[in-house]
Amino acid sequence: MNELDEVIISGPKVRPFTERTLATCPACGVSVSGAWRRLLRKLKGKLPEYIADARYCPGDKPPTEENSTFAFMLTMNRETVNKCTGIPLPHLHMSCKVCRAEWFMATKERP
Repeated sequence: MNELDEVIISGPKVRPFTERTLATCPACGVSVSGAWRRLLRKLKGKLPEYIADARYCPGDKPPTEENSTFAFMLTMNRETVNKCTGIPLPHLHMSCKVCRAEWFMATKERP
């Protein structure tokens, strides 16, 4: 490939929102079945958390952003790469507590 060839890189994929995708990791498949959830909810009053760090993102971000002064002092990196560049719509940044995989999921649509 010479210097003038273009390389087209597709944007990251966004998984559609469903209750199942909210509780299932696409990388390792960890999930809690509905019956097991109901039993744990009755016994403990809460569910085990396997999916962590669901963070909202408005979308349409530039390829890089400048770090805050504090983050720069910790990492010595002035810029951070936006993993979700190329996603124009609002979405959630999801991660798994078991395997540390990260993915993007569409937000729940309002009725």
